[in-house]
Amino acid sequence: MEMISKYAKLVAGIVLAVLLAFAFAKTYEHGYSVAQAIGEKNLADFKASSQQASASAASDAFGRYAADVTRGQAAEAGFLNDQSNGAVRATAIKEQIDDVTQPRVAQVPHSGTALVAAPAATAYDCAFSRGFVRLWNAAAGIADDSDAALQAGTHSSNAPGRSATDATVDSGVSQADILDWFVDYANRAHNTEDKLKAIRNLQPQAASQAADTTSATH
Repeated sequence: MEMISKYAKLVAGIVLAVLLAFAFAKTYEHGYSVAQAIGEKNLADFKASSQQASASAASDAFGRYAADVTRGQAAEAGFLNDQSNGAVRATAIKEQIDDVTQPRVAQVPHSGTALVAAPAATAYDCAFSRGFVRLWNAAAGIADDSDAALQAGTHSSNAPGRSATDATVDSGVSQADILDWFVDYANRAHNTEDKLKAIRNLQPQAASQAADTTSATH
C-alpha cells in the first residue's frame, strides 16, 4: 500500500506539472498573441500617422510652391504693366517738348497801335556749357561717351579767345535736349524702382503686408 501511495503521489505530481506547463504555455501563447496584436496595431497606427504627416507636408509644400508661383506671376505682370505705362508716359511727355521749348516770338509796334511779329526773334536764351554737360553726366553716374549720356552738340560755338575744350564754351545742348534726356533717364529710374518693387513683392512677408494694405484701403 505504501508503494502504491508513493506511485499515486508521483503520478499526481507529474499530472500537476503537466497541467502547470500546459497552463503556462496557454498563458504565454495568449500573451504573445495579445502583444503581437498590440504591436501590429501600433505599427499600423504609426504607418498611417507617417503617411498622413507626409501627405500633409507634401500638401503644405505644394501650397507654398503654388503661392510662390502666383506671387511671381503677379509681380511679373505688375512690372510689365508698369514698364508699359512708363513707356507710354515717356512718349507722351516727349511729344510736348517742342511745345514748351519753342522760343517766344517778340512782337513790336508797327503802324501805330498794330502789333506784328518780328522775324523769328528769340525772346530768351539759355546756354549750357561743356562743363555743365560734363557735370550733368557725372552726377548721373554716366560716362560722357556712353549712349545714355547727355551729348554736347556738334555745332557748339566757340567764344573768341576760348578753345573748344574750355569748360565754359557753349555745348550746343538745348532745352529740348535736356528734357529729352531727362525723360529717358527718369523712365529708366522708374523701371529700376518697378523691378525692386517686384522683387520685394516676391518675398512672402512683403506680399502678405501688401495684401493687408490693399484690403485695409478697401
